[in-house]
Amino acid sequence: MRLIDADHGLISAIQKATGCSFLTAEKIVNNRPTVTSQWIPVSEKIPDPESSEDVLAIDSLGEVMAAYTWDDCGDVKWYAHGNYDVPIKGWMPMPKLPEEN
Repeated sequence: MRLIDADHGLISAIQKATGCSFLTAEKIVNNRPTVTSQWIPVSEKIPDPESSEDVLAIDSLGEVMAAYTWDDCGDVKWYAHGNYDVPIKGWMPMPKLPEEN
């Protein structure tokens, strides 16, 4: 199965957020439900800034990354790729790692 560019972004984001191998991240991506229907627009909802838990986020260029939010004096900001206040378009919870057999 040939991975599309967005899949490579997902694999990379999952690897960075979880520290898992490429093959484990690829297994997560290949076994996921359809991703396009799972993106949550930031205009509808944002992750809880109190949790600092990583989520998968997508920016306006379609780049997928691990990110989290924080509360900056009442203004919610995004942190990703070592940058603060990244313009995020949508997000979804981080997928669970596959269980070892």
